[in-house]
Amino acid sequence: MNEINQDIFVCSINELKDAGKHIINHGGEEIVVFWNSGEIKVINNICIHKKRKLSQGFILQNRVVCPGHQWAFNLDSGYCRERDRTQQIYQSRIENDQIIIAFTKSDSVDCFSDNEN
Repeated sequence: MNEINQDIFVCSINELKDAGKHIINHGGEEIVVFWNSGEIKVINNICIHKKRKLSQGFILQNRVVCPGHQWAFNLDSGYCRERDRTQQIYQSRIENDQIIIAFTKSDSVDCFSDNEN
């Protein structure tokens, strides 16, 4: 089976450095791109727990902390070790000082019910 790849332009590297984060919508999903310790990190912006926006949280030790119930997702893996759940992350690259996110057809968001604590 072949996967469909799609590259999406986000913003320039300087725009991200200045703003600290940038939000895009792709395929009905809200994605947040963070500038963290000199690196680009890309994660689904809507928390899998209670649908809060991770972009309104904060970053601590390479983890984005959700403003709702403080679930903390590793920005490299999307994994929340305290809850054993994973938030969708995406790969990015820089071309000519522009940030590009590579999406594939198999990329999907890990969803859980609203009844989860």
